[in-house]
Amino acid sequence: MNVADQLMMQIGLQDYVTQPLKGIQRTVTQTADTSRQAWEQIGGGAAGLFAGGFAIKEALMPALEMDRALGGVKSLGVMDAELAVLKQSALSFSSEYGTSATDFVNHSALMVNAFGKMSGDTLAEVTASSSTLASAMKSDAETVSKYMKTVYGNYKTEADAMGKGQFSALIAGMTAEANNLYGIGMDEVEAMMDGMHSLTSTLGVDLSEQLAVFGMLRGQMSDGDAVTQYTNFLEGAAAAQDKLGVSFTDSAGNLLPMIDILNNVESLIGGMTGLEARTLLDGAGLGDGSLMLINLLKERDRFAQGLGQLNSVSGLDPAMAKAEAMIDQQERLSASWYAIRAGAFGLVLPAINTVAGAMADGLTTLLGYTQLTQP
Repeated sequence: MNVADQLMMQIGLQDYVTQPLKGIQRTVTQTADTSRQAWEQIGGGAAGLFAGGFAIKEALMPALEMDRALGGVKSLGVMDAELAVLKQSALSFSSEYGTSATDFVNHSALMVNAFGKMSGDTLAEVTASSSTLASAMKSDAETVSKYMKTVYGNYKTEADAMGKGQFSALIAGMTAEANNLYGIGMDEVEAMMDGMHSLTSTLGVDLSEQLAVFGMLRGQMSDGDAVTQYTNFLEGAAAAQDKLGVSFTDSAGNLLPMIDILNNVESLIGGMTGLEARTLLDGAGLGDGSLMLINLLKERDRFAQGLGQLNSVSGLDPAMAKAEAMIDQQERLSASWYAIRAGAFGLVLPAINTVAGAMADGLTTLLGYTQLTQP
């Protein structure tokens, strides 16, 4: 759309809104001439007021909904300049993916809770990554935000060093790639992350490896059993390595890469039956973690290949690709029209709010007068 077309559209939109306002203004002016005339005309004035107000509300609804959503985020301490950036990102995202712009803004409030205070640009970027992941995984803002909050809490040092925006994009992309590789759903990966708390990150395990291990195990057992086996191994690894005479951790106490651990274990149990290997590893204190090692050894090449693909993820691309493949063009058209109305009528909303506020103040004063006349 060229500049002239944009100007004509904006003039048309403003005319659509200001005509009812002019009628309201005439009504208010007339009723303000004298109290006698006001009371005589109150019936007609009220009718014009309600008719004009209804027309304005219908026309302004997208802008009003956006304003209310932004107000909720503002209450969290986000400044007006940052809200302006967030609003623009919400409208752009909704037009691109056919989703709700107000849902995007509401999603940003969850991101403030998950990541803490951020600049407007970073908040918009983090929200876009999380919203894209929600679309890619066919999930919802609450589940994805809980997941993001847990991952950020576990890897906060790395995230802050990388930057919250880039970190959120990486997590979203890596999680979407795990879905491609292992079919992990958002509810499953969120529950896994929550169930293991910060155990993996405390031991220096990268998220990519955590996703790869969980993805491989859940292909052979239930989600709960997969978490149990992995947790048992992590909790018992330090003590078990001394009993077994093989290394599971480095000199700093961090867990070795899982591929190295599997190689070390293979040198120990190679040639044993499954029962013999389980007895040996379990006796060293690994519990069900011994089953994890045996299961991963059977699929070591596939595990290594999947881990390599996860480690190759550098940003949001896998999540974007999945989200774009599911775009409904009809929904996108509707969202785009909503975004245009929210953006255009948002330009005149402050002035309209001023008029509405003055009218509400006047009605409050009038209410006070009616109460004074009561016996």
